[in-house]
Amino acid sequence: MALSCRRVPTVNVRITYALGIVTLFPYLKDKASPTGYEHYYDPHSGQGYVAYRLKTVQRKSSSVCKRSSKTVYQDGPKTLRETSTSEQSSGDECREAMSVIKHSADRPVVKEKMKATFKHRQKMLHDPDQSSLILDDFPRFLDTPGLIDQDFTMLFGEDISGKFIAKWPTFYKPRILTVCKGLHTGTPVDDLLSEESNDYGWDSDLAAILMLVHILPPTAKGKRHGKISA
Repeated sequence: MALSCRRVPTVNVRITYALGIVTLFPYLKDKASPTGYEHYYDPHSGQGYVAYRLKTVQRKSSSVCKRSSKTVYQDGPKTLRETSTSEQSSGDECREAMSVIKHSADRPVVKEKMKATFKHRQKMLHDPDQSSLILDDFPRFLDTPGLIDQDFTMLFGEDISGKFIAKWPTFYKPRILTVCKGLHTGTPVDDLLSEESNDYGWDSDLAAILMLVHILPPTAKGKRHGKISA
């Protein structure tokens, strides 16, 4: 009966619920009321415990539906993209490749094994419980130049990657540096701007990308008061 009524049972169904409660549990019947079940549902006022609980359930289910129907923008950062990649490792072969990446000093071998574990790494990035472990499992991002570019190219293709890399040194990077120099952003960005930032092992391009992370606006929450310009 409840399933056939969906989320909003009719008055007759609510009366049946209330009557069923006092019938199954006679001690819950209110002897001072005409039928004994009005405190569970009163058809004249529409009030009672059953009505109250239905409103609570409807409100919660409505909020769940709104969250589940949240718009997922095409090509957004959380989109799992279909990529045409080289042959990929899986299972024991993938774990062996990850071990080679951690311990090999041969950069061509490291790059080749990073290519073979690309899809595994992408799955980790899209898993909230695994994404923070990327640098633990793939520490060579920190000391091997070109690995981020390689992943970017495998993810977006040669055309898009080529445009970004061509524009980065002359268009994007100088603007990021100019914005950061004009802001009082705090110690992390000041360290990246200073010559001492090389102590962390970052080259100037990666340092600029890390600055960009600091100056990007936070995700909007609640009511929006206006658009942020590009």
